[in-house]
Amino acid sequence: RLVGPSSVHGQGPTPLSVAAAFRLVAQQSPQRSPRSATEGGEGLETKWSVEPLQNGDVCIYFPAVKESSGLRFHVHAPFASTVARDSIRDDTGNVQLVADLALLIAGALPALCAEGLISDSLLAALPNEDDQIVHPYTLIRDAVYEAFNSQSITPVWGSTGGYAPARSLVSSPSEFRNWLDPSDLLELFRLVEIETDQFPRWIR
Repeated sequence: RLVGPSSVHGQGPTPLSVAAAFRLVAQQSPQRSPRSATEGGEGLETKWSVEPLQNGDVCIYFPAVKESSGLRFHVHAPFASTVARDSIRDDTGNVQLVADLALLIAGALPALCAEGLISDSLLAALPNEDDQIVHPYTLIRDAVYEAFNSQSITPVWGSTGGYAPARSLVSSPSEFRNWLDPSDLLELFRLVEIETDQFPRWIR
């Protein structure tokens, strides 16, 4: 669960907040520890990964059952609701709250990367161009795109691994990756007149 400040202020003394919640699943894998090695056995290490939801809820402290974000995780904000309280109204305050959610999620990505949570499953949970997302929730997708393009949080393919800005990475069929050295990418960039200030590598 990610929680951050809201730029929309309420009438009460308690500051309002926005939040996003991702489903986590535990996966256990064998891990040899010094103690288990001396005892001739293996311990179990629990690793967590994000699991995308089919349909994430939009919540105003309670689910707005007729509001569809198109996101694969839950979001909450003190949205202004319709009279029936089952969806959010189309107004500038609600758009600003979605912008707050976009800042929260994009801002949390480096920490999620440091925790080892940026994997195929998290990428599947984050919004992409194939998801049916409408305004204002597209603000979240735009912020996520910009974060991955500008920060070193996109997984890199190859033995060196690590993370890099997506703008410096190249997606390709496996045949290209198997037969071309990463150093060849710079020459390919020059051939198609793509300028980059970072050494290009393959995306995982």
